[in-house]
Amino acid sequence: MCKNLKNRSTKYNFFVSYKASCLKDWFKSLNLSSQVVKLLRKNTHNILINGKPSTIRDKIKKGDKISLSYIEEGQNNIVKTKAKVRIVYQDKYIILAYKPSGISTIPSYCNNTNSLANFICYRMRKDKRFIFRALNRLDKDAQGLVLIAKDLITYSLLSGCYQKLYTVHAHGKLKCMQIDSPILCEKKENGLNQIKRVIDIDNGEKAITNIVDVKYFEKENYSRATILLETGRTHQIRLHLSSIGHALIGDKLYGNENEKHNLQLFCNEIYFFHPIKHKTMHFKIDVPPLNVYYK
Repeated sequence: MCKNLKNRSTKYNFFVSYKASCLKDWFKSLNLSSQVVKLLRKNTHNILINGKPSTIRDKIKKGDKISLSYIEEGQNNIVKTKAKVRIVYQDKYIILAYKPSGISTIPSYCNNTNSLANFICYRMRKDKRFIFRALNRLDKDAQGLVLIAKDLITYSLLSGCYQKLYTVHAHGKLKCMQIDSPILCEKKENGLNQIKRVIDIDNGEKAITNIVDVKYFEKENYSRATILLETGRTHQIRLHLSSIGHALIGDKLYGNENEKHNLQLFCNEIYFFHPIKHKTMHFKIDVPPLNVYYK
């Protein structure tokens, strides 16, 4: 293998911990995407059972060592921008970064240099395998934790295996409740998506928001709440809270356009099952009370 290809190689070792009939079934239990399986099947040496080249139809048993490797075929075309990034956690497989308010998670056509992805790609510029793959994204004006996979297999294994909690500051007195209101992305006359979403019972996509913990500050008339999402629609928290008369403080799109505060939406807690360490990991960042930001 030439040096350039070797630098783009990703390798994993697993041990079968339960009874499984064949490798194909074991892959399904891991929730490996069809894209990853297709990539692994390109070369018989990509899949080894106890050190021997194998196919997905081969039988396996508890205790077998399964080694997976592949050459990263994609290219990282994101512009690398030098900037400070707060890294909450990092290992060989994942990065947990903190995205500040005011920057996007990924580049856009209008702004291709000032996003979290640009900053992370600069930080990872020496790793020839790295392609930016965020498992979750945050609105430009929101801030908080973003989970990033360093390779395609990790991304596939982590997809759907994490849970985020949000903290918000909202106008008025909230209460614990569930909001089940479908969200629709309307189109402009030119066919492009509208930025602002709307609630549409008949045509919208399913969207469920749970307000699970609330503290009310009577003097200032605002609430600090913990939010748990069952779906992940664009602007879901912002639209849902605005729809019940409790827009987020600082939300100029779904609340008062004359708001002077920054958007008070924080993804400050995350749980995920580490696919290699085989344990649940938990990270939480404190969110200061509103008066710390605005005295």
